[in-house]
Amino acid sequence: MNDRYEDAFRDAASHITTQPRPQPDDQLLAKVMARTTSTRRRIPTRPLRWLAAAAALVVTAGIVWTVARPVLPVTGIPAPVASPSATSGRASVTLDLDIDASLPYQDATFEVLRQDQDLTITVKATKDGKTTRTLGTYQSQADTVWSKKIDDDLQLALLPGYADQVTSLAGSLVHSQWLPGVAMTAVVVQHNTANPAQALIWRDNDHRIHNSLGSDLPSASLTVAGSNVILFEDLQLEVWGYMDIENDVRRLAGLGTEPVRKIRGLAATGSEDGSTFTDATWLAVLPTGGTDPKLDTQPGVTWDAAPIGTTGRIAILIHADQVKPGHTGINSISYTDQGGQRHTYTP
Repeated sequence: MNDRYEDAFRDAASHITTQPRPQPDDQLLAKVMARTTSTRRRIPTRPLRWLAAAAALVVTAGIVWTVARPVLPVTGIPAPVASPSATSGRASVTLDLDIDASLPYQDATFEVLRQDQDLTITVKATKDGKTTRTLGTYQSQADTVWSKKIDDDLQLALLPGYADQVTSLAGSLVHSQWLPGVAMTAVVVQHNTANPAQALIWRDNDHRIHNSLGSDLPSASLTVAGSNVILFEDLQLEVWGYMDIENDVRRLAGLGTEPVRKIRGLAATGSEDGSTFTDATWLAVLPTGGTDPKLDTQPGVTWDAAPIGTTGRIAILIHADQVKPGHTGINSISYTDQGGQRHTYTP
């Protein structure tokens, strides 16, 4: 560990209250856009996030704090969730978009009529403070992801079933609302880039992770001391990510970047004088094939481990009641590699 942890945790304490708007990774966005354009009719996989290392675990120099916002799906792609039970009903919702004054739309309205699996969707929006106008009426099916790009500043979508923690691969602002009358989730994406990736990632009622290209993603759900973190990966789009449910923090990155083979700090609350940090959480991932993780920890440190789907990797979530700057509360992490050899790492 080194002193950069102290700066990172100081930044973290500030981030928890301010939640700055994330900036998308241009190279990652370009890659995602290329993949989603060339594979629109294919079914992708999902992102995941990790902590530990291959032959040796290495401590990360810093902590990344970002809240990713979702980008919208591709029209007509089969949904990654089972079709909701046949139902009929109506739903209407207006989502307030005035959170970011730099973007021109003030609100967007969905009016949805469902007759079994058939949907009739009318959408309206208010832009630049002018009179609300109807953007169009569309037909879709309840077991597919419907989306409509209005312009470079607005995209609309309906997701089958209940969708939570909706996240954008492009980092755009996302607003969502569950519509129980039609068993769908309305989503509005305010772009902060002229060419957003056509993909959303979200969590369903069963805590499974889906993307708008039609796939379930391998994931691990970890809980310690009331903190719930979901790690996921998408091999086709070559991204990993995590959702820190308690702190409403979401992060996406390329598979070749952190936190692969690293220990990553997620959240902490710093004391006024900076002498201690409380409720610090860390993530790690064992190398592929690594099993039987054991952590030797200091008092007040708890941890949870779970496989990341069928990827052959195990994720670890660590929680420390209180740590000093530059410390994790972890004395060592050990695991058995796929060849049967035991490895121990001391941060």
